[in-house]
Amino acid sequence: MSLGLSKYLLGGFLFWTLVPASQSFAASYCSCIKAKTCLPPPQALIICQEGGKNVLYTRESVMSKDSRADELLGKLRHRDSAVRTTAATDLGVLGYTHQKVGTALMQAVQHDQSKWVRRAAVKALGKLRYSPALQVLRAATVDSDQFVSQSASQVLKGFSGASADVQITMN
Repeated sequence: MSLGLSKYLLGGFLFWTLVPASQSFAASYCSCIKAKTCLPPPQALIICQEGGKNVLYTRESVMSKDSRADELLGKLRHRDSAVRTTAATDLGVLGYTHQKVGTALMQAVQHDQSKWVRRAAVKALGKLRYSPALQVLRAATVDSDQFVSQSASQVLKGFSGASADVQITMN
């Protein structure tokens, strides 16, 4: 019998679980996930036995913020604008105010050809309250796309309503 990942739907969610040939292999796969030396497949939920209980792992729960940010920064350079838009949005949701994230989002606001990417990057900079981006955000208020310019204006209002200080982490 061989080990594989079996997927099934439950309540609208896609689950992956191990179908082990041997319990030792299943345990070593789960140990590798817990040690963060391997990752579950994207969009997967892995169920591992721990102390007689089932514990659920996702790719995001295993990855550090830094490695997740690096993955998203790579997608921000993807040729497909939908992938770049999602990456910019996810960087804002991640809430990681590292300089490399802020710089990449500012470049997207200034140079991306897609209005959707520019708008997502503006909103992400607002969520991050990334104060070095204030000048870029001000320039975006006159973007050729009205939704980008409106989003930039809204983000700037959020900055003016509170302190715009963000600690920048540098490696």
